[in-house]
This record gives sequence, structure tokens and C-alpha cells, in this order.
Amino acid sequence: MFYKKIFNLIEGNTFINFDNLIYYNGSFEEPELILRLDDLDDINLPNDELNSLLFNIAIFHMNNVKLMARKCLTESKYDNFFICLTVTDFEEEFIIPSFYVSKMENMRFLDKSSRESDEIEMIRKILSKLNLQFSYDILEKSWFDKIVNQDMKRVYIVEKSYISKLKTIS
Repeated sequence: MFYKKIFNLIEGNTFINFDNLIYYNGSFEEPELILRLDDLDDINLPNDELNSLLFNIAIFHMNNVKLMARKCLTESKYDNFFICLTVTDFEEEFIIPSFYVSKMENMRFLDKSSRESDEIEMIRKILSKLNLQFSYDILEKSWFDKIVNQDMKRVYIVEKSYISKLKTIS
């Protein structure tokens, strides 16, 4: 029953299905892994274990999206395809990752992103529990959003192969 609940988290979220993530044509899209917090009510885990579980699911799904993108896209479109995980909300008791989909050419700003903060350290600990701390770079971008009149922050969890690729197109 537990695994069915986990599977339903992905299956019930049409925003993160393969087609929506692979064929997105805008500047970027950022759908969350979990649409509603009450979707997690039946998963009785302490917050630190829930964080690890959510990131494990998100990374698993992201890797499958990349496999499908390689199969479905032309070589040039795949070479320009970019997907990573992001977190923008650290105010909840647990952290819900989002999928950040864009084109490689739109991601040049990442090389100017911060690599140290409390939020980055939180993500590092989660990745370490999953034994993935050496597979991803964790970067943070901060800005002031005039529309909501507050400081904003987005943490990017980017596979190291994308970072290497970005260095060649910068």
C-alpha cells in the first residue's frame, strides 16, 4: 500500500508527466512534485525521512524524463534540453522539490549563482542520505521580486554533467 501511495504522487500530477516536461517550449517551467500537501497525509514519516523520500522520487522521475527525452527528441533538441530540481519554499516542515525545465542556452546564469547558504546545506544533507552528494551541484539564485515586494530565492539541484555542458556554451 505504501508503494501505491508513492506511485500515485507522480501518476496523479499531470504537470510532471513525460510529455509536459519533455516538450515544453517556453523559457522555463517549474511544476512541483506534489500538487497538494494533503497528498502526503497518508505517508507517515518523520520530516527528515519524508524529505529524503520526496527527493528520491523526484530524482528517479527526473532521470526517467531524461531517458525519454533522449529517445523522443532530435539530437539537437536533446542537446539543448535542460532539467534539474529546484526548491523555492523552505517555510514548510518538509521540502517539496520542483522540476525546472528549460533550454541549456537559458541557463548560463547558473555559473554566477551562490554555492553556500543554509538552504543549500539542507539540500546537501538530503542528497548525502541518498548517497548522491557527489552527483549534483547545488546552486542558489536570489533576487528581489517587485510584484510580491519581497526577496526571493531559488535553489537549483543540477546534475554535474549539465554544469560541465554549461561551461562549454558560456
